[in-house]
Amino acid sequence: MIQQNVDAYYIKYPDREITTGSILEKEKVYLQYASGIRVEDKFYFSAMYINGLFELDLNDFNVKFICHFSGEDRDRILIHTGCAIEYKSTIYFFPLCSKQIHCYDLITGKEHAVVIPLSDGEEFLTAGIARRENKIWLFSGDSAKGVSILDMDDQTIISAETLNEPLSKYGIKTGWVDVPEERRVFTYCINSSILLEINLEKEQIKEHKVPLEGIDVYSFNYCDGKFYFIEATSGVLYEWEWDNTYLRKFESRCVERMFVKHSPFCNYCLVNGEIYMIPWDAKHVMKVKREEGKMERAFEYPEDFQYIDSGRTDYKSGMMSFYEVIENDIWLHPCGGNQLLIYDTISGTIIGKKITIDVSQVFPCKGIFYENNHKALDYFCYCVKKDLQSNTKTEDPFGKRIYRALNEGKTAERWNG
Repeated sequence: MIQQNVDAYYIKYPDREITTGSILEKEKVYLQYASGIRVEDKFYFSAMYINGLFELDLNDFNVKFICHFSGEDRDRILIHTGCAIEYKSTIYFFPLCSKQIHCYDLITGKEHAVVIPLSDGEEFLTAGIARRENKIWLFSGDSAKGVSILDMDDQTIISAETLNEPLSKYGIKTGWVDVPEERRVFTYCINSSILLEINLEKEQIKEHKVPLEGIDVYSFNYCDGKFYFIEATSGVLYEWEWDNTYLRKFESRCVERMFVKHSPFCNYCLVNGEIYMIPWDAKHVMKVKREEGKMERAFEYPEDFQYIDSGRTDYKSGMMSFYEVIENDIWLHPCGGNQLLIYDTISGTIIGKKITIDVSQVFPCKGIFYENNHKALDYFCYCVKKDLQSNTKTEDPFGKRIYRALNEGKTAERWNG
């Protein structure tokens, strides 16, 4: 049963219009994170809308472009998912829309890729990872591709056949949560309201029935012996201890939305006993005070904070979907905004840092700018060359298609017909 609803309410702050700005600022590009990891006083990240590996100095917040990821088109976006790990001074970035795991050696400064064995044209979407010593289990968002195991010592990948067959019968799953201290991995089966507990070493699966029938769960996570489930449409948060028979429910009322196309929240984090709801479609980070039974806006953004319009109509990133908890601070890395936000949960202060880089450092030629987008001149020439070499005939001349693409705000991917 669901416990008596905790009365959640929304505290009204003075209205301040949060504007939407361009991904460009003069000759600089606002960098959006797809994946990243901190190593000592540096943060290494893969950009969301640029094929590039970057280094952020956590002392002065200067950004350095390291390289383009190998085996991918220069103009490729969304290469990596939001998880990266370090092992023996090498960083591993796991694919979102690729068939390669990209590796960066911090000692030699060299990058290389490990290819996941798939059929031609197929890509691997990493829904989650779990690490045990020198091995990484990669859980695919496509049940047909199942689970793969990366051995980081010999750089080989094999299919986890013993797990794949029993997992395939459960259908659509959301979230893969690794609890390394308990040597277990969890995933939630949406259609059957079953939480799966997986022992990777023994390759055993145990079912736990969750009282969430009829509730469309967007994501879930685990902390301090409790599971937290976020409902897809409303953003309601459910707290569940599997040795109990009830849920505790926190409603998210009057939450302002950006697009009303996605879940208001993508995840949560727990800091000093308080739950902070991480936005996907919501405009603000929300705070749940469990003892008082209320939900409120956690903080106001800095005055010069803006949401970023990437110029893309085919993909919208989550507002704050890449985050870390560092002691008492929440680091909200730029995914949908123009700043890295560092929120001190003790003092309530918020610091914003713009993470930008000169266009010339990322692209060898001056970019072509239109609307809120940018593309490199060398990629433009590549498209022309590819079009001339193509055997596909079209009624429209290339120039006319460029003109139409520019005026309709289409991305350069479509210039090639």
